[in-house]
Amino acid sequence: MAFYISALQKCPYLPDQEELLVLSDPREMVGNAQYGQLLQKGFRRNGSVAYRPMCPQCDACISVRIPVAEFQPDRGQRRTWGRNQEIQIREQAPQWDAAHARLFAEYQCWRHPGGGHG
Repeated sequence: MAFYISALQKCPYLPDQEELLVLSDPREMVGNAQYGQLLQKGFRRNGSVAYRPMCPQCDACISVRIPVAEFQPDRGQRRTWGRNQEIQIREQAPQWDAAHARLFAEYQCWRHPGGGHG
């Protein structure tokens, strides 16, 4: 599998920082086994591209893997869980919905102003 280095760009997480990414070749499909190996090395996924931060001045942006079977929520997490019990999860077939599209667009504008890192 081939990897590339992105251009230096403004960090989407920390002000006054720059981000550099190691990116998998977008022309190559990352299979489940390969993706599992990449996750163990700190990679993340955006669409078909696996990437990992490799910032020259910063190492604050790290991938965190939570062993779910061992997870114990702290007091604040339990409080948040209690406040959100009215939220319902509903599985349904994929379909386009204007309200969902607007919500996602608002999130993208808030989280990634000016585009960029998705």
